[in-house]
This record gives sequence, C-alpha cells and structure tokens, in this order.
Amino acid sequence: MSDSRERLIDRFGATASSLCALHCAICALLPAAFAAIGLGVLLSHNVENALAAVAVFFGLAAFRVAWTTHRSTAVTTLLAFGIVGLIGARGLELSSSHDHHHGTDAHAAHHDDHDGDHHGDEHHDDEHHDDDHGDDGHHGNDDHHDDDGHHGDDHHDDGLHLAGSSLGITAGLMLAVGHLLNLRAVARCREECCDTEADVS
Repeated sequence: MSDSRERLIDRFGATASSLCALHCAICALLPAAFAAIGLGVLLSHNVENALAAVAVFFGLAAFRVAWTTHRSTAVTTLLAFGIVGLIGARGLELSSSHDHHHGTDAHAAHHDDHDGDHHGDEHHDDEHHDDDHGDDGHHGNDDHHDDDGHHGDDHHDDGLHLAGSSLGITAGLMLAVGHLLNLRAVARCREECCDTEADVS
C-alpha cells in the first residue's frame, strides 16, 4: 500500500470518526439544534448507522496499516477499542429504539383492549351499576400500574440511549486519536526505513 493512500485512510478516518463523535454528542445533548436549522433528518438512525459504518470501515483499514507497518501497541489498541466501541454504541442505540417501539405498541394494544371492555360494560342493566363501579376501580388500578410500567420502560430506554451516545462519543474520539497517532507512526516508520536503506547503501 502506497504512503499517500495510507495517509488518506487516516485523514478520512479521523474526519469520519470525529464527525461520528460530534453527531452523537449533538443528538444526545442538543437534539433541537438540528431541527432549528432545518436538518432534523440528521437525527435519524440511518444517518447514525451510515456515519458509524464509514468510521468503522476506515478504522479497520487503518488498523491493517498499523499492524503491517509499525505495530504500535498504543495505536492498535486505540483503533481496536474505537471500532468495537462504535459497533457496541450502535447496538445500544438500536436496542433502545426497538424496545421503545415494542413497548409503545404493547401499551397501545392494552388500552385498545381496555376500551373494548369498557364499551361492553356500558350495555349492562342498571342493576349491575355497583359491580361496574367496582370493575372501573379495578381497571383504574390496572391503568395506573401499566402507566408506571410504561414510564419504567421509558427510563430504561433513555438509559440505553444515553449509554449508547456516551459510548459513541468516546469511541469516535478514540478512533480519531488513533488515526492521528497512526499517521505519525507510519511517517516515522517510513523515515527510519529510508535512513536504514541510506546507511546500508
């Protein structure tokens, strides 16, 4: 692999991983910023997945370069942890989105069933009003319990989303630093090789 291509890999990789970390930070801390400037589409999971995929691709390419040239422990460790961290962050984010969607559907389905039961109770005779009041109180407790469970799921989803964002920011920064260190290590390795060849000749 040519020296110029190695530099391009690290430069593009550092840019991609930095953008990925910045995107995670804005989505987690200032999500309204994108919407305010008319770029709400950048909040979508497709954009996050695309940025992470590009950053991981260049991270793997840089890792290969580092392993075949200088094998610096610091560089390869940063690149490896950055790659794994970005993949893990996307897993947490997608899990949070899936759980939230599933929980919302289940909650809506329960309310649909409850509404159907409630409409059926309205057709009882007047002599069953006392029983209806008792049933309504019981359903009210069920709704309160379901609401508590739904809020608990929301907190769980928020925790997963925050964890995914934090991991994405950290992993993106680690990848960016790994690319920069790889640039220096590769350049130093090339210089040392050239000096050795000059001394031999």
